[in-house]
Amino acid sequence: VNELGLDEVGIDQDGVLKEFLEESIRHALDPTFGLFIVTEENHWLYPSPLSKIHYEHTELFHYIGRILAKAVYEGVVIDVNFAPFFIRQLLHNKNTLFSYLDELPNLDTELYKNLMFIKTYDGDVADLGLTFSVDEDEFGKVVTEELMPGGSYTTVTSTNRISYIHQMAHYKMYTQIHKQTRAFTAGFRSIISDEWLRMFSLPELQKLVSGDSTPIDLTDLKKNIRYLGGYHGGHRVILWFWDITINESRTRRSLLC
Repeated sequence: VNELGLDEVGIDQDGVLKEFLEESIRHALDPTFGLFIVTEENHWLYPSPLSKIHYEHTELFHYIGRILAKAVYEGVVIDVNFAPFFIRQLLHNKNTLFSYLDELPNLDTELYKNLMFIKTYDGDVADLGLTFSVDEDEFGKVVTEELMPGGSYTTVTSTNRISYIHQMAHYKMYTQIHKQTRAFTAGFRSIISDEWLRMFSLPELQKLVSGDSTPIDLTDLKKNIRYLGGYHGGHRVILWFWDITINESRTRRSLLC
């Protein structure tokens, strides 16, 4: 119901719009659908490098970005955990300076360990037989991707191994999912502008999208709350409210926000 007392179909938080947004996003983010996959350790969602199995997959990512932004705009919290290295790209560039190598353990711990082994290897790195390329399994077919022009013919040596390590991290964290991320970000920003996004840090943006699992501090809430409409801290209705709230479960208390 709007301010004039008239029905406003699909806008109320418990109505058809909320259900549409939740179901659309849930289906689109389901790893079995093939657009997103999860990290091994934390089960964080990020775009699948093989999402091109879907026809016009970048258009799908643009659409998902739009409906997720619509959910945020309408205050609909979505139960989803995006990988920090992915969700941070929604923020303005000046807030997203970070090292792909430092973020790599969040995506692939084993690869990070292998790269650190190469970095500290005491022998001749050329003996490891590596080149500036990576072999990827795409639907049963091995595809070689070069980390730089001519990378398949450039041997990794003790001299250039640092460059190799950073280029490999950049490929895994950025290049592989750049098209998907760019389309998703463009869709999101078509609803929520850069000017608004620059107001938030990465943790704050995560909370906007997925909500906050931190328990509500009732003592702090009681101390800082403002009562309107003639109510005050000693009013019997307010006293009943706090008595009920204190005895509610953590899940029920979270509905206060």
